[in-house]
Amino acid sequence: MTSEGFIFELAKGVVRNDSFEEASINWNDDEYALRLLLHQRSEKKNDVQFKFGYSELNLGDLLLAMKPYMHQSHFSYERKPIMGNPYHGNLLIKKQISNNAKRMIRDALATVASMNYHKHPDYPNL
Repeated sequence: MTSEGFIFELAKGVVRNDSFEEASINWNDDEYALRLLLHQRSEKKNDVQFKFGYSELNLGDLLLAMKPYMHQSHFSYERKPIMGNPYHGNLLIKKQISNNAKRMIRDALATVASMNYHKHPDYPNL
């Protein structure tokens, strides 16, 4: 997993009043959450969206790695269910921080995500 896997932006039509940009996640509340993720389809291509796999971010590891950024209000997270996905949420990064700080946050996220990367069971050779 690399830092390029964490793209923070605002989806088309999304307006936030808190100056954060988003990277979508799913909360792994139960076994259906993973099933939903593995079968999620891309709106643009109408194909399985996560063929290359997924990473599980352990919340304790995430909080430890992100503690300095959360203390400065540069990073946060939220649950934000959407239609068809009650497990949806976002990792949040402050829009106004420097590009260097954003890169450091993405690098830290990639490090935590690399600890628990899983190939998609239906596409093991990708």
